[in-house]
Amino acid sequence: MTPFQSPKYRYKYMTSVDQHRESDTVLEAEQNVSYTEIQKGSGNVKKETEQENIEFLGNEWNFVKKRLFTDSKVYRSIDGLKYLHIGESKNINSEALYVKKLHGLGFPVPEMLDQGESQGYSYYVERSLVGKSFRDKFHDECASQGRVNPNSLKSFCDMMCLFLRAQIKTSNHFDKRDNQLKINVMLSNVLQENSDLDIGQVESCVQKIESRLLTLPKVFSHGDLTPRNTFEDGIIDFEFRSIAPIGYVMCLLLL
Repeated sequence: MTPFQSPKYRYKYMTSVDQHRESDTVLEAEQNVSYTEIQKGSGNVKKETEQENIEFLGNEWNFVKKRLFTDSKVYRSIDGLKYLHIGESKNINSEALYVKKLHGLGFPVPEMLDQGESQGYSYYVERSLVGKSFRDKFHDECASQGRVNPNSLKSFCDMMCLFLRAQIKTSNHFDKRDNQLKINVMLSNVLQENSDLDIGQVESCVQKIESRLLTLPKVFSHGDLTPRNTFEDGIIDFEFRSIAPIGYVMCLLLL
């Protein structure tokens, strides 16, 4: 079955300690449904557990997470060496092109192994990074030692420097007038979800910021550059990719 076919999924939240993808609370869905009878009060309540493992491109893949913003899903190969991104053509193809471009320009991102169309969906496959994300490393070290290991923090900063250096080298790829600030801050979403805001005042402030940013070089950016998306050998998850002023993503990291 394809990843988006029936049966209709009911998603549950679970905490996943994943060796490659973000370890925050994620949505897990499974297609094989089993039921456990749970006694509650005077009646029986059925607890539903769903699992979704798929066969795709001649391989079996384990579900990792659903990406709500781009309506796509991520799967890990059984051997843990590859990750599959699959979803609507517009989003998947755009992200695949972006990641492939970054890899060619020397950004510390996973190598893309395959890309194409199958069963009505677009997909791309990337090589898995090694070990745990820095978010998991920091969490484990704080739990066991009461603090982040200085060597781990240095390794994380080194990876940030690699990303920033790659940005600097490609700062001549875009016109300084290119401005995606409204996209970067998801302005339309912010205004829609906060109806009490003065729309005119907010848009005026954004326009002032945009005018100040015109003098800065524009570069390939990440949009969610955090420890959960960072590993010792690279950076993942470009769902919120954009073109942004140089240093913009580092400022967000420090907030």
